[in-house]
Amino acid sequence: MISGEKIGKNFLDEYIFRYAESKVLEKQVNPALTIDEYRLFNNMLSSMPMAFNLFGLIRKFLEDKNMRAYKIIKTVFPEFTWIDQVV
Repeated sequence: MISGEKIGKNFLDEYIFRYAESKVLEKQVNPALTIDEYRLFNNMLSSMPMAFNLFGLIRKFLEDKNMRAYKIIKTVFPEFTWIDQVV
């Protein structure tokens, strides 16, 4: 059986998978990070991969200067009328 940390089965795309990998590596120098590597890569029902999939995609949009990040935030939080940009 192939492990999730090798094939990224818990992630929507390659970018999010690579970002998750980078955060696991970061935990080696910052033990305060609360990443459980097994849950992240192998348990789709865990909130951890869900958070990476949601916010990792928004992060990619921000890196690409894509307006979809702003549109997602405005759609999810329409009552936050004071949001005029997402950076």
